[in-house]
Amino acid sequence: MDTLEGPALGLIFPSQPFEGRVIDEDFSLEYEAARRVGFEVGLYSLEEKRLLTPAVSGSALYRGWMMTADEYGAFYDRLHSRGTCLLTSPEQYRFCHHLADWYETLVEETPKSVIFKGPNFDWERLTEAFPSGPLILKDYVKSCKHYWEEACFIGDLDFAKVSRVTERFLELRGEFLEGGLVFRECLSLLPIGVHPQSNLPLTLEYRVFVFKGKILGVGDYWPQGEYGSHQRPPESWLQTVIEKIGSPFFALDVALD
Repeated sequence: MDTLEGPALGLIFPSQPFEGRVIDEDFSLEYEAARRVGFEVGLYSLEEKRLLTPAVSGSALYRGWMMTADEYGAFYDRLHSRGTCLLTSPEQYRFCHHLADWYETLVEETPKSVIFKGPNFDWERLTEAFPSGPLILKDYVKSCKHYWEEACFIGDLDFAKVSRVTERFLELRGEFLEGGLVFRECLSLLPIGVHPQSNLPLTLEYRVFVFKGKILGVGDYWPQGEYGSHQRPPESWLQTVIEKIGSPFFALDVALD
């Protein structure tokens, strides 16, 4: 496994909302660990859209909550004006963030998908690509997987069902809908339990953190899942996927069948 570049690289973390120069509690352990080993760190308020600490000199990575592509672009420009150059450019961020941007690059490694710009779908185009289900519905970034039956999973591909799930999905995403609708083939993956709050069926999934083409770490995606002795994704296969992604720092979610 590789490591980050120590003190030569700064790290920007989110602040606790509306509490000034206080690290967001969900990132406090990482923040303190980074300080202990000599990283230059900064705090950024997502609510006030400004740095709350002196600018980090030189290059930096953002480690925090997900932003929209437009929000990240504005964030990048604000930091750049203060002398901090984020390693991940707005173009690289958008590529990794939006399924519509990365889909063709990873088409051989990801479930078949039909992408619509905006909140409407074309029934003829959808059924031409998918004569039958099951499918899942999401936008360019997120699904409503914890509303599995009502706003994510489409078992039988009939117009009434698709319309009903889509309507509920749009209701839940509301103003936060990103890009448009994406219908994806629902694959049969290895089951590892059921989510205790939402009854979402959990499958064998991992999150992989990558820095400059090297794997930093691989972690279980579902803390509620029963991973047991299941084998993790082969590193050789992961590297073939990573090589297709032109970004210095990103997370890659993978599932096994």
